[in-house]
Amino acid sequence: MAKSPLHIEVGIQLNEIVKPNNSNNLEVRLDGTCSGLPKSEGGLSIPLFFASKANSTQLCEVDAMLLKNSKVAVVVEIEESNTKPTQICGKYLTTALSKVCSTKIDGNINIDNKIDFIQILDTSALKPKSQKPDKFKILEKAIKNEPSGCIKEYDIIDIDKNSNNFKAELKSKLCKILKKNGVI
Repeated sequence: MAKSPLHIEVGIQLNEIVKPNNSNNLEVRLDGTCSGLPKSEGGLSIPLFFASKANSTQLCEVDAMLLKNSKVAVVVEIEESNTKPTQICGKYLTTALSKVCSTKIDGNINIDNKIDFIQILDTSALKPKSQKPDKFKILEKAIKNEPSGCIKEYDIIDIDKNSNNFKAELKSKLCKILKKNGVI
C-alpha cells in the first residue's frame, strides 16, 4: 500500500482531537489509507450504501468517519491528487445519497440522521496563483446553501501538506469545524 501522508496525518489528528473529547461519546473510524494498515493487516474499509448492504447498492468508500452515540456524525473525505470539481462533487453526492454504512467493527449502521461532511483537499501541487482555491470556496458556498440528502453541514479544508505548519493548521481547522458543528 502506498503511503499517503495527508491521509495518515488526518487519521492522527482525528484521533488526537477525539481522545480528550471522549465524554461526547465519539469514536473514530479510519480506512486503511488513513490508519496505515492495509486490509490484509486489519485495515478498515468504510463503504456507504444507497440502501441495504449489497454490492449493487454500494456508492463509495470513505476515508474516515466519526461516530457519536454509535451513529454516523461526520464523514471525512481526502483528496491528495484530484481536486477537480467533478471529483469533489462526486464524493459529496455519493455520500449525500447514502443510507447505510458498514464496517467490520460496527456492522451495518443506518444513516437516518443528518451528518457533517468534511472534504480535505491537498493544494501542494497547485501552481502559484492558481484559481482552484477560489473555486473550492465557490463550491463550498454553493453546497452549504443547498445541502442534499443526509448531509446537514459541508466544509472544505484546503491545505498544503508540504507547508511548515501543516500539522498544526490541519488540527486547528478540523477542531474549528467540529466545534462549530457541535460534534465536540
